[in-house]
Amino acid sequence: MAAAILLLSVGATSSSPPAVSAPSLLDALGIQAEVHPTPLHRGRRRLQILTRENTKPLRLHLDFGSLYRETAVPYTTCFQEGAWYRRGFPGPEPPGGPTGVATCPRDSTEWSVAAEQGCWGRCTEADLVTPGGREVIEHVATVIAAEVSQLLAVERVSGNLEKGYTVESLCLSDCQTTAFAAVDEAYCSEGVEADAVLSITKPPGFEGVAGSGSACATEARGRPLWRAP
Repeated sequence: MAAAILLLSVGATSSSPPAVSAPSLLDALGIQAEVHPTPLHRGRRRLQILTRENTKPLRLHLDFGSLYRETAVPYTTCFQEGAWYRRGFPGPEPPGGPTGVATCPRDSTEWSVAAEQGCWGRCTEADLVTPGGREVIEHVATVIAAEVSQLLAVERVSGNLEKGYTVESLCLSDCQTTAFAAVDEAYCSEGVEADAVLSITKPPGFEGVAGSGSACATEARGRPLWRAP
């Protein structure tokens, strides 16, 4: 069981107004985080006071699967100009096939439309995740994660993070279907030696928005297990 699994959504920004951090789509839709039972603790009561002696620096495992065409959740990341992307839950298929008309307004109202009814949009050149852009994101995230790891300490747990998760149809299904995060099945079968997984996504940018995040899964004590855009 993890101290936390996090997901950060990186957004493109516009020059005016200044970019801000928006509430996540999960928060806007009122979706509650999936609860993951923990075998080591019962309930939400802390069993001991955290000190320098019983905690260790946070070990972060970075997951960039959402930035690659072969592993990203379909219709969530742009790799080709003119391709479809979806916001929220507008339905399983784009409107009208290849010649269909986009329903996402590319202006300041897009966020509210996505939260209220969902919509389909077309990828522009500015939305694309290119090899060069991905390299920059991965480099910056790696540097910052290394710094954060030395600033935070957690009570470590035995075993690999996430191994033994009860799988119904998908590993961490809520994170894949409501947070649109790429989740490798290995998280549920093998786990990873870390205290937290930081998953980076880059959906098409909202006007004036720098990024967002919210928990799509929590453990029994309420600690986040996955952060979602």
